[in-house]
Amino acid sequence: MKIAIGLDLGGTNISAGAIAENGEVLNLEKVKTEAQKGKDFVLEKIKQIISSRIDSAKKKNWEISGIGIGSPGPLNIEKGIIFKMPNLPGWQNVSIIEILEDEFPYSIKLNNDANCALLAEHWIGSAKGVENCLGLTLGTGIGGGIIADNKLYTGASGGAGELGHMIIDQNGPICGCGQKGCLESFVGGANFLKKARKEGDFKEVEEIFQKARDGEENAQKLIDYYAHYLGLGLANLINIFNPEMIILGGQVIKSAEQFLEKTKEMAQKLSFESSFADCEIVLAKLGDKAGLIGAARLIL
Repeated sequence: MKIAIGLDLGGTNISAGAIAENGEVLNLEKVKTEAQKGKDFVLEKIKQIISSRIDSAKKKNWEISGIGIGSPGPLNIEKGIIFKMPNLPGWQNVSIIEILEDEFPYSIKLNNDANCALLAEHWIGSAKGVENCLGLTLGTGIGGGIIADNKLYTGASGGAGELGHMIIDQNGPICGCGQKGCLESFVGGANFLKKARKEGDFKEVEEIFQKARDGEENAQKLIDYYAHYLGLGLANLINIFNPEMIILGGQVIKSAEQFLEKTKEMAQKLSFESSFADCEIVLAKLGDKAGLIGAARLIL
């Protein structure tokens, strides 16, 4: 059986697995990124998790076609360079494909992690059969991807799709990328939690949603803030791209029932009526496996 190794590099977790030609995840391993320990430490983790997936595949006599890497950007996907990762300190101009090619005798491809998640949803998930769609991953940061006419749009050097870094308020909070007022600075998990901690006793993003479910007024105001700015961002995307569908993924969608309707209301209020009518806003189907499935799709 032919497989590819897919790896999803995130600010919180690193996931890797063997992916079959039909998109099935045959085995999966997830470890904490521990990004604060620096680039070299994380690179060793990446090598170890890939090695363990290769060893497992070989024991089952699977044919390994290559390794796909999904990483936060911005990137140069042709040269295999990670220019910078706002949520992983020390990652600047890292030639990750060159580093991994010295370690593994396989074809290796790199793309943006959110692009990979969207590729997976377009392949076997919520966007299967949709020709023009956008994806947003709502995690530690906010990733984005664009599919136009059934093809992943990556721009001149692979940097397209950084939808989380559109600036929606120049006087807004400082984002991890260094700018002020990016969409990510409002609804990225790390920045959203910073705001929440200033306004109450919250330790994790999930706690905000739980306390809102329990009726805490302060937590509910934070959820309304989240829905407001996410809806504002979606309105901009709808007006610019006129997509058939926007797919929302990432850990936060587990609590989507608490913000999705208000998000849609905000998007509808601020976008062109006809463009909003043509756009379906849906939740991703593939969960936290989407990134590594899409990374494997780069090979398969």
